[in-house]
This record gives sequence, C-alpha cells and structure tokens, in this order.
Amino acid sequence: MLGMTQTTTRAHETVDPAIVLADALQSGFAEQRASDQRRTGRQAEQLLARTR
Repeated sequence: MLGMTQTTTRAHETVDPAIVLADALQSGFAEQRASDQRRTGRQAEQLLARTR
C-alpha cells in the first residue's frame, strides 16, 4: 500500500527494548485516556438529561 510506513528492521539493526516498551506504554495510555474521555462524556450527558 502506498503511504504505509515501513516498520521492518534489517538484521544488522538492533531494537532497543526500552523504546519498544515506551511505545507500548504510550499507546496503552492513549487508549485509556480515550476510554476515560468517552466515559466522562456519557456521565455528562446523563447529568444533563437529569437536569432538564
């Protein structure tokens, strides 16, 4: 596909485990933040519905 970033590493390149871990944690935090924002939005909608 055009525009896809290449994520494969060549045999002579080394991957730092700390970078892999940091990437995984960061994506996990992003998913958790998005989940929290959805929940907060639902709570706000419920509160608004009760005050109408």
